[in-house]
Amino acid sequence: MKRVYIAGKLNGNAVEYIKNCHQMIKYAEEIKMKHACAWNRPDGSEIMLEIPGVVQRQTREISQKILTNIIAARYEELFTLVHAELRRSGFSELISAGIVLTGGASKTSGVVELAEQVFQLPIRLGMPQNISGMVEIINNPVYATGVGLLLIGYQHYQQGKNETVTLGEHKKLWAKMKSWFKGNF
Repeated sequence: MKRVYIAGKLNGNAVEYIKNCHQMIKYAEEIKMKHACAWNRPDGSEIMLEIPGVVQRQTREISQKILTNIIAARYEELFTLVHAELRRSGFSELISAGIVLTGGASKTSGVVELAEQVFQLPIRLGMPQNISGMVEIINNPVYATGVGLLLIGYQHYQQGKNETVTLGEHKKLWAKMKSWFKGNF
């Protein structure tokens, strides 16, 4: 009976831990977007950032320089892995015009400069194109991929390319994707 109690207690703690992790992730994302930089730029200032405490921990301070070192190392690691995969797959020779970064992570200051250093190619942020209105979407790389896919779908629709995917084809696609992920991760 004691084991059940311990397991139940652990599960309760796990739920609390998950709630606290959610809070930590929220703060971490906010700090990253406001203060992080992926490119070590010596600006001479030592700005201290306040990190809110969670799980009954006190608020801590971290220097922006240390945060930049941490963020830069993770982005460099990510870009190095992508670059190695491009070389392994043979696609790196096919990329001559450069690379387009999209998504929320591409908004971090210094990401373009770091990517150019790692890939030795021109790098730019992808922004939604060929749409008007909604300035917060047009000027944001977070939406570039989604808007691009919608535009391609709309072009296909206009051209009468209304292909449907059968259930069998759908299952084959998921099986290929699953196989690719298993082989690469």
